[in-house]
Amino acid sequence: DHKIVALKLVPSLGEMFVTLQSGDHTHIDRQSMKGDLVDGNHHHVIETGLSKAGNFNLAVDEQNMKLYWSDSARRVIEYSKFDGTERKKFSSVDSRNPFTIAILGDDLYWSSERSRSWQYKKKDFSGQLKRFQIDLPEDRIDKSNFINIVSGSPRRMSKNPCLFNNGGCSDICISDGPLSHVCKCAIGNSFLDNAKKVCIRH
Repeated sequence: DHKIVALKLVPSLGEMFVTLQSGDHTHIDRQSMKGDLVDGNHHHVIETGLSKAGNFNLAVDEQNMKLYWSDSARRVIEYSKFDGTERKKFSSVDSRNPFTIAILGDDLYWSSERSRSWQYKKKDFSGQLKRFQIDLPEDRIDKSNFINIVSGSPRRMSKNPCLFNNGGCSDICISDGPLSHVCKCAIGNSFLDNAKKVCIRH
């Protein structure tokens, strides 16, 4: 009975953050990318104080082990440590509802609903808030004025088995932390044997 409204993968840890809504309750969980919901792989991070509806987006600061989220209905961006402690409000977003957020280097970027501008500020609160206006082409088909912000990060050397020969998996290789992995089968397939590496159509 839960609806996924935001998802952020952290492959280096083999984990993901998921924003879920059920009825009038919204919460953020941290769980294994493997998909198994045993107690040791599933943690409730933020359980209170989130709006019942609206857009949510997540961004991860791996260097400082912090999770940022935008809550459009409350017009705020907040953050906490990965375990949900030290929760703080990053910014009140003037008269607009925050839409997407992204971290690049030392800065947090965000756009707002029905706005042609995007903003950024140092993720530690220091420095001035900066705003840029974007001129959209007149022949643009999408007239929603929603700007999606995404960011990449420099590729770091990793020894995760998924980066080499797909970890020996015939279908899907999923990180389970810096140096381990698990194989999963695509929908409609199942493992050939107990080794759980080769999948066949069943």
